[in-house]
Amino acid sequence: RQSARNKSFEKAEEARIPLFQEAGVIGHAQGARSPLFIAHPTSTDLDEIAESTFHDHPENIAALGYEIAHGLHESYMSADENLGTNPFVLEVVAALRGAKNPLIISGTSLRNADLIKASANIAWALKEQGNEANLLFVGSEANTFGAAMLGSNLNLDAALNKARAGAPIVLLENDLYHRTDFQLVEQALSSAYVILLDSMETQTAERADAVIPTAPFTESIGTYVNFEGRAQRYYNAHKPNEPVLSAWEWLSRVSQSVQFESSWTNHEELLHLMATLEGFAKINEVSPGVEYRNIVGNKVPRATHRYSGRTAMNASVNIHEPKTAIDEYSPFSYSMEGAIGDQPASLTSYVWSPGWNSNQSVFKFQDEVAGPINGDKQGVVLISQKSNETELHEKFREPCLAPGRSPKGQYRVVPAYRLFGSEELSAQSAAIQERSQGAFITISPTDAEELGVQNGEGVHCGVLDSSFEVIVDKALVSGLVAIGMGMATIGAELSLEFVSLVKDPDYHGSSEHGSSQQSVVEDE
Repeated sequence: RQSARNKSFEKAEEARIPLFQEAGVIGHAQGARSPLFIAHPTSTDLDEIAESTFHDHPENIAALGYEIAHGLHESYMSADENLGTNPFVLEVVAALRGAKNPLIISGTSLRNADLIKASANIAWALKEQGNEANLLFVGSEANTFGAAMLGSNLNLDAALNKARAGAPIVLLENDLYHRTDFQLVEQALSSAYVILLDSMETQTAERADAVIPTAPFTESIGTYVNFEGRAQRYYNAHKPNEPVLSAWEWLSRVSQSVQFESSWTNHEELLHLMATLEGFAKINEVSPGVEYRNIVGNKVPRATHRYSGRTAMNASVNIHEPKTAIDEYSPFSYSMEGAIGDQPASLTSYVWSPGWNSNQSVFKFQDEVAGPINGDKQGVVLISQKSNETELHEKFREPCLAPGRSPKGQYRVVPAYRLFGSEELSAQSAAIQERSQGAFITISPTDAEELGVQNGEGVHCGVLDSSFEVIVDKALVSGLVAIGMGMATIGAELSLEFVSLVKDPDYHGSSEHGSSQQSVVEDE
């Protein structure tokens, strides 16, 4: 998509069409597209516009990636010589050799490290032949990379095993049942003293020994690190009602009460403490601090100058307008007083320009739609490129793993995700729940025939103690099934590698929305 966007811009510049006139740019490009190649276990919504697709086990897709890198530069190891003549490999290699701005996209959804290594090899192989490739890794959640940068040799299952031995648990805004094996969580929570800080009522909260109410992100200040390692600050829209506090404020009170050596009293001190950690030296540069004031010496207003009715909003409680809350941690005020215009873009609380509605005034703040904001940087990139690239290359020359064979009568499991329902927090919303598909499992036509099921019918999985609505996908290879993550009783993680399935004659289907998706996959 980035390459197609660049093509459109090149044609527009040749025709002297201003880049902010998006309709003109798109119209002049006449639907120009770059070739898209997809390798994934199941069919995807983008398959219909792809030049070519490849569907198989994650390990075989990784081997395909290794072979593509080998085809681009023979110094990269071939994972399987038989793949060298695969039509998909030949097409991709030919397309990448002639590409001006190739983009390689990979991620963690299939829980396979070789896929990431193969993607890196492809990008490096392109660079060695003089073609600067763009490499994009997608994390599982908004702050996945930020959490990883904090560093720990202890994974979740190892931590829960320590809890089973009696170690206490302190949980920050997480439902353990959504993260890993149900029995492992049950055993850990039964053995350990559990302290939970959260803004949601969850299954874990019901089992915790102490629950501390925290403010949601809409009432907190914090920093996310996105997929490119870019730290970006977010600010609260509302002030939480006491006794609710942000999680970092609760931890601040605890650190002070026990006189912990790395304690802090406010958000600025917390950021300075974070800056001492490896990789976070620039965390203070993300956005101006609490001391920032605009050209007339005021804080930046959260509300527009048209904001009114403040008294009427709370008239059912008190007809007297309460004093405006004071924000001690950010350069914003809970008010309409002040002016928007000269503040850094990272402190722009709303987009407005005289004589224009918000959407129409975008070009006054950006040179182009979706481009950088004028006069400011969008966050700070914390991850820097290592200079010794030869050393990095050597890491990914070992052979990738072969796919595990399914025991007789069992099926290999891969995770499947949906825009509506798979994400933990949004899945709690009633509106998202209406769009969610419900518990589903995607299987191949061969396996569907063996189980005696069709689209919309159900299968039961004994080890998960759940029934799933069947989606038959012609792209899936036999023996491989995809289970929807976050749907019904299934969390965002699935530690099982193989499952047994039987037809559930009592299953009645989940939703109209799910049925419409199933028919699309079947027709394809």
